[in-house]
Amino acid sequence: MFNKKVYSKKYTLDHKEDKRNYDKNYYSENKGEISRKHKIYQMENKDKISKITSRWARKNPEKVKAQSLARRIHIPKGMNCQSCNNNLGKHKHHPNYSYPFNIIFLCFKCHKKIHRS
Repeated sequence: MFNKKVYSKKYTLDHKEDKRNYDKNYYSENKGEISRKHKIYQMENKDKISKITSRWARKNPEKVKAQSLARRIHIPKGMNCQSCNNNLGKHKHHPNYSYPFNIIFLCFKCHKKIHRS
């Protein structure tokens, strides 16, 4: 018997790059509509989102502390990405949350790569 869910999952795993390109194109073509629906969802589900956020914070106290401290650290002007050294490092990244002051500054592209790998 044909199971659409199983087939869809397998197809997505076998064609990751195609799926990523499709999603990227879809998002760029429908950015405004997606953003509008997202805002509506957030407005209608404030309690649900608050519960999820609180649960995450309770489960990840080390991350919460590190992120809170990182917000107080300002990115030096003209700071280059510490990975590619080409772009401005506008994103803060904790390689290890056990050391909350150990922060590296990355460009968007490099930060995305680190979280994907």
